[in-house]
Amino acid sequence: MIVRAFTVCLLGLLSSITQAESRTLDWLDLVPQSQVNEVLAERNANYHDLANMTEQMIQEAKDRMNGLQISPQLVTELDQQQVRIPGYVVPLEFDDTQVIREFLLVPYFGACIHVPPPPANQIIYVRYPEGLEADELFDPFWIEGKLSIQGYESDLGMAGYSMTADEVSLYSY
Repeated sequence: MIVRAFTVCLLGLLSSITQAESRTLDWLDLVPQSQVNEVLAERNANYHDLANMTEQMIQEAKDRMNGLQISPQLVTELDQQQVRIPGYVVPLEFDDTQVIREFLLVPYFGACIHVPPPPANQIIYVRYPEGLEADELFDPFWIEGKLSIQGYESDLGMAGYSMTADEVSLYSY
């Protein structure tokens, strides 16, 4: 009886050790070191104040964005990793009860709605079978699941990464 109890406890312990804990990611973790400066420059660009941008500044921004869109590099070491990342939801479609089961996760509110969209290495295509209520879209979320470097393309943007979410929860500040 004692051997059996010990075996059950040992199996439980081994099971908990082998279950992968989620690695918390920052959006820059999805970008190879060679593109971090370009992504940061793009993220900090002020496209809403074009009147104060010179032609050279506008052209540099276009060139930078085109470079990021044409050759978005992915961090292949993250493939099949259990991760947790915060972001905003851009729904791909609603069902008839206004539940979202597929969406793009982006690093800032309004991404993919404004032009230009973030580069593909800053967008994650997410499938969430449980679904999110449409009225929760303005809040940031923590998304947890296994990340894949399998891409996805839609009219709203091209995702370099994808995942099926195991858990979705509101981001708390």
